[in-house]
Amino acid sequence: MKSIKIILKSYSTVFRAAKGSAVLSFVTYVLAGILPFIIAALTNDLLNAASEYLSGTGNRWMIYELAIKFLAAYLISYSLLTVQSVIENYGIYEKTLHVMKRMIGEKTARLALIDFENTDCYDLSKRAKNCVSSDAMPRLFLYSMRIGANVVSVISVSLLLISYSYGFIPFIILSIIPNLVSRIIRGNEFYQLKTCQVKDQRMADYLWNLFSNSTAQKEMRSMGSCEYVTDKWKRLNFMVNRQLWAFYKQDSKSLFLCELFNIAGYVSSIVFCFISVMRGNLEIGVLGACVITVKNVQDSIVDMIYFAGEVPKYIKFANDFFGFMSLKEEEKGTVPFDGFKSIEADRVSFSYPNSNRSAIKDVSFKIRKGETVVIVGENGSGKTTLAKLIQGLYHTGNGTVKYDGIDVDDLDKYELYRHIAVVPQNFGHYKLTLRENVAISDTDNIYNEKRIVECLERVDAEFAKNDLDEQIGREFDGREYSGGQWQRIALARSIFKDADMVILDEPTSALDPVAEAEILKNFLEISHEKTAIIISHRVGLCKYADQILLMKDGSIAESGRFEELVEKKGGFYDLYKAQAKWYQ
Repeated sequence: MKSIKIILKSYSTVFRAAKGSAVLSFVTYVLAGILPFIIAALTNDLLNAASEYLSGTGNRWMIYELAIKFLAAYLISYSLLTVQSVIENYGIYEKTLHVMKRMIGEKTARLALIDFENTDCYDLSKRAKNCVSSDAMPRLFLYSMRIGANVVSVISVSLLLISYSYGFIPFIILSIIPNLVSRIIRGNEFYQLKTCQVKDQRMADYLWNLFSNSTAQKEMRSMGSCEYVTDKWKRLNFMVNRQLWAFYKQDSKSLFLCELFNIAGYVSSIVFCFISVMRGNLEIGVLGACVITVKNVQDSIVDMIYFAGEVPKYIKFANDFFGFMSLKEEEKGTVPFDGFKSIEADRVSFSYPNSNRSAIKDVSFKIRKGETVVIVGENGSGKTTLAKLIQGLYHTGNGTVKYDGIDVDDLDKYELYRHIAVVPQNFGHYKLTLRENVAISDTDNIYNEKRIVECLERVDAEFAKNDLDEQIGREFDGREYSGGQWQRIALARSIFKDADMVILDEPTSALDPVAEAEILKNFLEISHEKTAIIISHRVGLCKYADQILLMKDGSIAESGRFEELVEKKGGFYDLYKAQAKWYQ
């Protein structure tokens, strides 16, 4: 029952993507199922009419009429192959796969970000993409159509042969059983193999992508690690391919044995038919029809069983696709949002999926509108995770984050995000134009050159302000920027967006401490009316903060103003003293 539902859902997907092609495909397969019966019957009638004419009892015009019908049926049969090829390749495959890719992309955009911290979600996503790369959905649609056409063909032609003689029954059965058993077993084994290979294939794909990643290539070459990564990819790729080769080797043996059965059945049926004609039990036309029809039945049976064996495999691939599409999406919230006066976290705790360790533990704080808050701490102390909880990107495990008393999970996320500008640790390096890189945070003002230039100047990025429409990226014959230059562009992007709150996560890590402090100081002067949350493992900016949160092992170890924490001589003071020489 579940398999039927998946097939019906696949049909629905294909019809939505390529309705016209799907209908034409159905019509052509109906004709393809009927034509073998018509050709077999015409062959029998034509040869019998010719035999009667040669014996002096037949009608010559009857032979002409039957010959014309026979040729017409054959022409239609061969024309259908061309029509089906065009419909399938340029209609069903292309359109359906395009729609499926779009569906995966749109679904990914609607998933909660925490899902991307879950390896199970990654694996299901990979299997859903396998459904696309293996053409599973269009194949499932077309294979089931071909099975239907072959069923009609086999039943109608088999009944025609049996109407001539029951002696054809054993030869038909001999062609069915071996192929049926082989295809079902091998199809299930192939799906199990591909499922087991998901993690290894994902790693092999990742390693392969490193070879086309310019940043990774520079680093690997300078460290002399290219050969190591190449060897690792070779070993992993060889292991995956060796398993596939072993499968296809065994599959070839099965197909060879099945083909031997087919040959034995075909030869035996011709011998049987010839002996029957010689004894006068069958007409001569049956022998001619038998030569064509038995082979046609065998081919149809082989096709039918092959596709029937493949269908369970593609049903499982399609099930993975629909499983991914059915994942719970992020709850956007419905409460309208139009700014805030305060953000308050109350005993917030959070753990990542498949982790026994709390990334955030019992954290409480309050941020007022217009304040500058610097969250400092060592790498891995929970700073970035806390920022994501403030934005509502992750749901808290315990406790709440509230904007003016309203739980962030209940707020309309689209409206909330319009009021927040973010420069994450791994910000986007868009290989577009400089104009697009800055204005992508507010595309309605993408042609406001004066504003773009002002934003670049404010973060000391005058190096690029005269080349707003220059292509970026050497792979597109464009200009390339250094890490520090990219960070300045990312900062300009956050300023360009007219947001109430700005969150900067290690925004100037590629700059030296003095340059970092100077740029961020200028940044705060520019956005003095905005709420600013700056995450850093450096303390140079803390002098200008209204509030400092020192993170340690997921908890807030200390909080307060700069003077208070220095005077306290605790963890923050030790961190400041260790870094003081950077700012002298």
